Amino acid sequence: MNERRARIRSPNQLAPGTEVQGYRIVRKLAVGGTAWVFEGQHIESNRRVAIKVLSDQYRGDSCLVRRFANEARAVMTLDSPHIITIESVGTLSAGLPFIVMEYLDGLDLYHLLEQYGWRMPVDVALSIVDQVAQALELAHAHGIIHRDIKPENIFVLATSDGLLAKVLDFGLSRVPRAGENSSLTRTGTTVGTPHYMALEQLRGDRTIDGRADVYSLGVLTYELLSGHCPFEGPDLHEIMQRAAREQAPSLHDYRPDLPEGLVQAIAHAMTRDRNKRCPSARAFREAIRPFWNNESTQPESSPTRGSSVVVQPERNDSEAPVPTASTTSHAPSTTVSPPKASPPPTPHPRSTQRPAPRHNPLATIAAVVFAALMLSLGLTCFVVDTYQQTQGTAKASLPSAP
Repeated sequence: MNERRARIRSPNQLAPGTEVQGYRIVRKLAVGGTAWVFEGQHIESNRRVAIKVLSDQYRGDSCLVRRFANEARAVMTLDSPHIITIESVGTLSAGLPFIVMEYLDGLDLYHLLEQYGWRMPVDVALSIVDQVAQALELAHAHGIIHRDIKPENIFVLATSDGLLAKVLDFGLSRVPRAGENSSLTRTGTTVGTPHYMALEQLRGDRTIDGRADVYSLGVLTYELLSGHCPFEGPDLHEIMQRAAREQAPSLHDYRPDLPEGLVQAIAHAMTRDRNKRCPSARAFREAIRPFWNNESTQPESSPTRGSSVVVQPERNDSEAPVPTASTTSHAPSTTVSPPKASPPPTPHPRSTQRPAPRHNPLATIAAVVFAALMLSLGLTCFVVDTYQQTQGTAKASLPSAP
């Protein structure tokens, strides 16, 4: 059935077998607040893809429709193994835009960190951070600021060469356009995830640049090594107050084994004043490079070479189970096997518990379609009410090491 002849006006009419401009719908995978995600298949090559379609309720929002497509096309210009690949962008006959993306097997970084007992070995953490920094370096060179770097927006795959990190979700990115203001964000609008946001971003400054992403990269590194964000709190106001007034706890409070130079490099990336902050993603890569490959920090084990990394989805019982690599691929399937973790560090007095995941449950729907779920492409904007509704005060205790 061709979607044009069928007069499809809503994503919920995209039944299995429906043909959409060279692709065939295989099944619905998830429904979010602003988009539907489908497993698809390229008709000529039989290649599996993820297809994301804007919800019909946003059909009349011209700004959102434009941003959905324009930012997808912007990411298509970023040729990097560390950035999610967008294959094509199109529009249904009813006017709804859709994006076709690569279909990945892997694990988001939040859950990989969880598997390591909330504290990664230095080499593993810095390898992933370096790859993320490479992605940001390229994006910044094209004038694109991500604005939402966090573990949930980074996808990790096990390859024959080791762990491969890919940056997802450029939906909150600031993309320059000819003849338009380079920011789609109004002054005073906070866009991003507060735990990882630089002070200028928390304040809704329209003039943010790549240094805001560098700050987030510093927080990401801090969290991978300690299991904590430097500033934690139950709501945006408290996080902003701490970020504006307090000094972040030293990483040595959690990891006294870390080299002083590494701790200082991470602190420099998280400097409150952006004019004194580490100036670029490249500079941060260079600052942490000397601390790689120390024999004492080598992980004792790693994912099986050439295997897929699988995370079980969280889903509603009403939805069909999402296939994992073990049911859809001939390759052997395994989960990441981190080294046996040391006992977790004593938490800092201001943060006695590990914060609960700061993402929508759909973000963990299944490893094989995580890219499609996380690449929001202009469909999400952080506001205080939304944050308080999804975050609340719920927290999960730091798990004991296995």
